[in-house]
Amino acid sequence: MLKLRADTQQSKVLLSAFACSPCLGSEAGVGWRWALEIAKLGYEVTVLTSGVYRGEIELCLDKLPELNQPKFTYVDAFGGANYQSSNRVWQYVYLYLWQFLAVWRALKLHKEIRFDLVHHITFGGIRYPSFLGALGIPFIVGPLGGGECAPKQLRKSYPLRGKIVDAVRDLWNALVPFDPILRLQFSQASLILIKTPDNIALVPKFARWKVQQLFEIGIDQVPKPVGATKTKNPTVLFAGRCQFWKGMHLGIGAIAQAMIALPDLTLTIAGDGPERELWERQASVLGIAHRVTWLGWQPKDALDALYQSHHLVLFPSLHDSSGNVVLEASIRGTPVVCLDCGGPGALLPSTAGVKIPVQSRTENEVVDMMAAAIKHYLSAPAELEKLAKTAEEWAREQTWASRVVAAYADFTPTRNGGA
Repeated sequence: MLKLRADTQQSKVLLSAFACSPCLGSEAGVGWRWALEIAKLGYEVTVLTSGVYRGEIELCLDKLPELNQPKFTYVDAFGGANYQSSNRVWQYVYLYLWQFLAVWRALKLHKEIRFDLVHHITFGGIRYPSFLGALGIPFIVGPLGGGECAPKQLRKSYPLRGKIVDAVRDLWNALVPFDPILRLQFSQASLILIKTPDNIALVPKFARWKVQQLFEIGIDQVPKPVGATKTKNPTVLFAGRCQFWKGMHLGIGAIAQAMIALPDLTLTIAGDGPERELWERQASVLGIAHRVTWLGWQPKDALDALYQSHHLVLFPSLHDSSGNVVLEASIRGTPVVCLDCGGPGALLPSTAGVKIPVQSRTENEVVDMMAAAIKHYLSAPAELEKLAKTAEEWAREQTWASRVVAAYADFTPTRNGGA
């Protein structure tokens, strides 16, 4: 068990959260919420983050109770250039350099503040290193994801670009246990958090005893009311980026099958991305284009209303490392149909949603099973209502606080004036 200081001072945590914003979801939302929840546990929190998020953070800080306010230190690379780009090589180079600058700043801060614990939270990718073990204090890494792999037999209908990208990703993952910089990170870590079991094999064998599985995402136990109600006719929603690995090349085929039995069924797609045009053509070829609504990217409030107004959410992602959509839809009382792989498969219990088995299944078999699940639940309102209730009850337990408490179970913070 790892121990922090046992004196009367407040224990001090340095949180490395390159992505950290109160206004965004995904990685940036994770960085922000973990900073807040760690502070609520009684730690004095200093956050190292990118200057890209400074404006959003400073606007929200004044609204927080003073006791729970983390302190923020901003680090910029390449003169403050924005890392967000479609060029993956540029993103990796930027993030790599940022980690060097972050550890240099962290060492300076440590001389002044004397941290008790350092934690790398975002980016939570197992292929991206952190150098903060150099501080020589207890070091938490993760939760890390990215070791999830799309089943090979479900890549046949990928576009060519998708096949190449996933093949390169597979190779990169295979090299992770042998990367000397990542091996150093894992050797220095006191605790290695991973999102799904798929990532265990990517941790070098000498460090696997430090591994604990924990998802990084959570929700507010009582969601903000949105006032939306279910539509009269059966509706299915997909929410996410239009990327090949999100699996809607399979999902659209399943919807087309389900529509044969359910002539009033419609599909809503909330999201955008490079595969949107391809999916639109697929819907047209299958003769269902007039029953598909394309909304493009939606802000969170609008998305929450969409979850609440649809009967099912279809999320056939092939290698998500967690799955915010699963939690966000479930807490709104809308069950999710997903594939039993990657983050959604590991996160969602079979009692709270529908998980389509993919092991040794062909694309056609997976499409058939998704279509059957959609037809079954949309034709059985009582069963759908029961599943929705179970999904909501499960989701209420998946709070941000529960994630952070689980990660810090071996650390005992002390508050000013005593433990």
